[in-house]
Amino acid sequence: MRPERRSSLFTLPDGYRDAGGTLHREGVLAAATVGDEIAALRDFRVYLRAGNFLEVMLARTLVRLGDLTRIDVGVVERLSALDRSYLQRIYEGLNGYEEARS
Repeated sequence: MRPERRSSLFTLPDGYRDAGGTLHREGVLAAATVGDEIAALRDFRVYLRAGNFLEVMLARTLVRLGDLTRIDVGVVERLSALDRSYLQRIYEGLNGYEEARS
C-alpha cells in the first residue's frame, strides 16, 4: 500500500483564468517524490533551461486547481508572478527546503 503524500490546501492571490473565463484560485499541492524530480530533470524544457525546473515540478505536484484536476506546464506558465512565488513557498515548505536553509 502506498502512503499518502503530504499536501497543502491553498488559495492563490490572483488565480488562474481558463479559456472559458472561469477563475481558479483554490487548490491542492502535494509534496514531490524522487520520481517527480527525476522526471523533471529528464524533461526537455529543463534540459534546455534549468530555470524551468520549478514550473515542471509545480505541474507534476499540483493535484487540483479550482475545477482543474489535470494541470500541465502551460497552466503553470500562465500564472501570475505573485501566484508562482506563492506556490514556490508552499512547495519549498512541503519538501523541506525551508529547514535546509535554517
